[in-house]
Amino acid sequence: MTDVNPQLPHDIPLADNKDLLLDIAHQRENPLLTFFMCDKVYINEECVLPIYDQLNKIEAAANSQLDLFLYSRGGTTETPWKIVSLIREYFPKYNVLIPYRAHSAATHIALGAHEMVMGPMSEISPVDPTRMHPLLPKDQDGNPIPISVQDLKHCISFLRNEAKDRYTAEAVAEIYTALFEYINPLALGAIEQSYRLARLISQKILETHLNPIKEAKQISHIVELLSAEYQSHAYPINREEVIHDLGLNCTKPDSILWQAMWRLYLYYKEQSNIVFEDSETEIYTRHLAFIDTTEERIVLRQHFQLLEGSHGETTENIVSTQWIRV
Repeated sequence: MTDVNPQLPHDIPLADNKDLLLDIAHQRENPLLTFFMCDKVYINEECVLPIYDQLNKIEAAANSQLDLFLYSRGGTTETPWKIVSLIREYFPKYNVLIPYRAHSAATHIALGAHEMVMGPMSEISPVDPTRMHPLLPKDQDGNPIPISVQDLKHCISFLRNEAKDRYTAEAVAEIYTALFEYINPLALGAIEQSYRLARLISQKILETHLNPIKEAKQISHIVELLSAEYQSHAYPINREEVIHDLGLNCTKPDSILWQAMWRLYLYYKEQSNIVFEDSETEIYTRHLAFIDTTEERIVLRQHFQLLEGSHGETTENIVSTQWIRV
């Protein structure tokens, strides 16, 4: 899946940003791996093999630490545990450098780090999942509408704690009946399962570097905060909150390191916004994700066509999406 492909004229070579990578690696004196996913894509099991390929090629001294430069808006609940476990097969310790957003599934990856490096724009997020299920209500295109676990729990909590004092028992029963007509009870079970899974993943990842016996209280506190206490899945958790609320090891980069981190983030952001057009085939190409070391690059390359929809609107037809080494 990540074998070397013939380089296309519009591929983005590692040489474009190798100096940026080397700058951070030299400042930190650790091997560097970057994992950048643009906002159009999410962490999933397809990311694991390219990360494995890159880890296999990193030459590092025994007992060295890996620095993981991380940007993602989130992804599947299960995948971070595989990624954290995979990194620890190669490095006894790893740190995360967060230039901006490391949300949801990316927060889970950050929780496994011995050190988070966070500047003024850096943020992690709660890890309560948003679940899609075939029995959930559908949108106008017939696709299940994602439901946040916390939104549902707060709805039930409101009915249980607030509505009972404002409405009769019969009225509350009618509200519950209407709710279950909108959301299938089997889907509710799946949503609850996702919530418990997110808590389990948080606990297992934290226990990779916190003592599950001596630091059990702190682990439980972090799990509860990230899965239940914040009132929005999009709540931006900053460096001071990571230190004081979660009690995790989080450091502020000096100005030189922060500038290097921000330049690298801006580079990836710019590259992921570029679209190349092949005028002969009318196929467009963009790069949605980058997994880099200082020596190798793997990108998520997507080919697509622009078509005219039935109402005259422009739609995208995805031709292929593939991780490739360039």
